[in-house]
Amino acid sequence: MLNVIDLNKKENKLVIEKFSQLKSERSKYIARWKDVQDYVAITNNITSAFEDNEGSETKQKDVYINDPTGFICTNQAGDYLAGILWSQNAITLEPTEEVIKQGGEGLDEFYKKATEVTLNQINSTDAGFQTALKSYCYDQVSYGTSGIGTFKSREYEAGQSECCLNFKAYGVHNCCIDEGASNKVNVIYTVYNWSISRIIEEFCFIDGEFNNAYFKELPDEIKNAYNAGNLNLKKKIIYGILPNNYYKMNKRGKNGAKYKGYWFLEGTKKIFKVEYFLELPIAICRYIRVNNQIYGESAGTLAISSIRISVK
Repeated sequence: MLNVIDLNKKENKLVIEKFSQLKSERSKYIARWKDVQDYVAITNNITSAFEDNEGSETKQKDVYINDPTGFICTNQAGDYLAGILWSQNAITLEPTEEVIKQGGEGLDEFYKKATEVTLNQINSTDAGFQTALKSYCYDQVSYGTSGIGTFKSREYEAGQSECCLNFKAYGVHNCCIDEGASNKVNVIYTVYNWSISRIIEEFCFIDGEFNNAYFKELPDEIKNAYNAGNLNLKKKIIYGILPNNYYKMNKRGKNGAKYKGYWFLEGTKKIFKVEYFLELPIAICRYIRVNNQIYGESAGTLAISSIRISVK
């Protein structure tokens, strides 16, 4: 469910302040993550989304080492984990106890077909699941914190694809997180470095048509750049997903959504778009959870000192 804007000033302020707080907490881990990146990890530069240093992502991966054992182990362990987590027939849909009690004919055939359709959608190359899964597994082994997001495909909505799902990879390179009372990660902020043309395409087109009401809600910086024709100019867009404080069980509509998504431009104080989700669309997992640490640990983070010495 999408709205152009749906929040009060207090909520707007709290969401933006929460991002600043979590970004500051994330910074405490960066020095160690950089070591993991240099000696173990095979994925993105962990500051690429948060800092203006996109060019550093092209640096040779083995510039700090003479022995590639760390990278090889990460690759093999990540591939092994991916093989455990997923196969072509990894899931089977079955009726709940409530459905079984209600009876009915043809349930077995229905759920068999539903399973087939679901697997076809997830395994479709247009969904991007395999790519997201590999990134998830490599980052689990390296940093101990990563996740996968599941969203409705924009291409499907536009009638350009038969696949309705779109999977995205999340990790320490593009997220800052927090956990709730149950120790589950339930607050996720993601940083996107998007061009003006990408931002307009993402937020101002509904069913292939330009929507002026959505355009008016964008920050002035973005509107001015678009009107001036600076379509390749990049801006940092922040997307925060937090529990919906107005959620109530058995409710429908906005108050029946457990989570709320907020879009805003970094450095500004105004949220320009709000979304609602029945369930948390991004699942973040921590390989090893240590005491009250927000971010997870892994073999890469716990043994980085020994790894650094052994591979030099």
